Amino acid sequence: MNRRLLVLSSIAAAGILAACDEKTSDLSDTVRPNAYGFQMVSQATNLPRGSARFRLPSGTVPESIVVSIRGLDSLGTGFWTAWIGDSLGTSFVRATGTLTVLRQDTTLNALGQVDTTQTTIPVGAVSALSNGGPNQAWTWVFERANSGVTAADSMQTFLITMEDVANATTPGSRRVIWARRIEGGTGTTAGSTKTAGLKFGNYNSTVLNEYLYSASPARGRGYFQRQVVSVNDSTLARPPLGYYYAVWLVGPFYTTSDTLFAGDLRSPWPRRNLSLFDADSIITDPEVVLDVPRQITAGALRISGDTIGLPAQFPYQGYAFVRLTIEPKAGFRGRMGVNRILQAPVPFLILTGGIQ
Repeated sequence: MNRRLLVLSSIAAAGILAACDEKTSDLSDTVRPNAYGFQMVSQATNLPRGSARFRLPSGTVPESIVVSIRGLDSLGTGFWTAWIGDSLGTSFVRATGTLTVLRQDTTLNALGQVDTTQTTIPVGAVSALSNGGPNQAWTWVFERANSGVTAADSMQTFLITMEDVANATTPGSRRVIWARRIEGGTGTTAGSTKTAGLKFGNYNSTVLNEYLYSASPARGRGYFQRQVVSVNDSTLARPPLGYYYAVWLVGPFYTTSDTLFAGDLRSPWPRRNLSLFDADSIITDPEVVLDVPRQITAGALRISGDTIGLPAQFPYQGYAFVRLTIEPKAGFRGRMGVNRILQAPVPFLILTGGIQ
């Protein structure tokens, strides 16, 4: 009899301990609440992209560069700055070009249809600026005669850097967009043009050492569970210098704000205290941040709505998407930028505030 009571007591104690583990926090809630999962997939990324057209009127020496570019975000504490350099890509001159911005805006008309309006904005001669946006396309024209490039200067390489000040005299370390004339072709016919695609990443004068950023093969998944939302990502390329990964909840159905900044991507459990904010330049966590290949093998973010002022009931109602972006560190922190990497729809019951 005593032996039987001892066995039953042991079983009861085990049940109590199981009810109090990390998945079930207290005896009053012994059944774990439902979790609603999602899988994040690659989106139309809107990464910086475009082309540089080098014109060679004499057949050998470029006299102008016409740059077409999209995907640059607005900067709050920095400046997109243009430079023109030689064929070796080691000597650069700050360049002034005539900038024209094509802005495309969309609105809903009385019938609920989307109307598109395009506005051409002549910005004029600039060498550095802070403005950008998801709906902007730039055409930046650099002529040797008025760009600040002398007759002795080469026009073989085009470079855009992210600088802290508007009057930088030499390119800083954040050399994130570039094009080489030779990559547009090797012909030297007088009057010809050579068009090279813009690259996005970390510039290096040696082609083999340059780093090209790619949104592939990033993937992710996560779940909502009452107040908690958890995101886990893997096989992410390390951001270019001056960028970081951020997680967002995107509305706007019933919310007063169309986005919620969830935070910077962090290391996965059990090292969630380690932020990946500086993974562009340093090994923030040797377990997941690699130099070769230049990769973040795993990242995560876990937030609880009750710690950031969300309602106690249905805290994520109205948010339609979970999104991972890369953001410029010189941008407006807490305001979602233009460069999307991964996205997932919020589960329907979370979106609508249904029974959970």
